[in-house]
Amino acid sequence: MNTGVRLGELIGLQWKDVNFQKHTVRIRRTAGRLSKVAEDGSLVAKSDIVKSTEIVVRTPKSITSRREISMFDRLWNGLMEYRERQREMIESLGSDYDDQDYIFGTTMGKVYDPRVYEDLFKRCLKSAGLGDINFHALRHTFATRALEAGMDIKVLSAILGHAQASTTGNIKNSHTQKI
Repeated sequence: MNTGVRLGELIGLQWKDVNFQKHTVRIRRTAGRLSKVAEDGSLVAKSDIVKSTEIVVRTPKSITSRREISMFDRLWNGLMEYRERQREMIESLGSDYDDQDYIFGTTMGKVYDPRVYEDLFKRCLKSAGLGDINFHALRHTFATRALEAGMDIKVLSAILGHAQASTTGNIKNSHTQKI
């Protein structure tokens, strides 16, 4: 699913963010791996027994990043098929499943580590014989193709969660220069 969604936004999606009547998803949170901060405000140092980072789920950085995105039919149908497979898996796991409502959570129901998801993405690319691309490149590709297809830059800007259309225009300009 990439309609301009960031990896952290995708990982942060929960089923309660889905509007089943309108076929939309609401971006309301993002997941990321951040440095741990001690009570005194200093960064926690990594050791053999202490991790210096943690997965944090929080609201997106700006008001415009909180948005509702429509899904085209093929993507919606794929999401609904995925939902049924996920329900079957949850049922088979029973009480071992920690249901935190994540759409793309771990097999045990918890939030995914963004690095693990990025690694999975890279393994999928490699097995498909594709080059090394980071997940964020999908967002830029989506934006570029939408503009090439004639999408209004203000509409695209809203989908991407940009505060200003000029940010979206910068994507267009940077890709035009590379071509």
